[in-house]
Amino acid sequence: MPLRLFASTLAVSAALWGCASSPPRGGEAVVEVSSVVTLAEWRQEGRGLNPAERRGVQSAGVTEADVAAGRLVRVQCAMMTDGWWPSLGLLPAGQQGQGGTVVRLRVDDAGDNDRLAVNPVLGPMVPPLAPGGRAYRAIPDWKERGLSSNFERVPLPAAQADRYLVVQGAYLVKCRP
Repeated sequence: MPLRLFASTLAVSAALWGCASSPPRGGEAVVEVSSVVTLAEWRQEGRGLNPAERRGVQSAGVTEADVAAGRLVRVQCAMMTDGWWPSLGLLPAGQQGQGGTVVRLRVDDAGDNDRLAVNPVLGPMVPPLAPGGRAYRAIPDWKERGLSSNFERVPLPAAQADRYLVVQGAYLVKCRP
């Protein structure tokens, strides 16, 4: 009996271990650009980067000129239906970020609870896999139509559906589609 308990505990532990909180280091992740870091944030005017992030960005060799050129971006991807992995990405020289763009990122650093990692974006940028955004839409006349709720799922094209997860009501690209 103790051996059976050990085996089942080991199986559960292995399954939970597979629920990582970040993509594996040394690998690649597919991420969506959520925003471009502005010069005001870089200069700590308003929201800004926290001190640990600033040190990480500077140790990665990012300069104010890189930020001014729109190369430092916030990115994220879905790890599971109730969580996502955020990072900072540095675009290749000559490329500028834009919210909603999907890019490949080399994961050199996973970051931690105190700071976002800085990872290089691998070019070229790829077009969005599908229209992102809200995963549900409101149905104002739901009672009149005899429906049981006032919202419905916004379907994705069949070819794209397996590349996205719904995270807090919005479609977010999977880290490893």
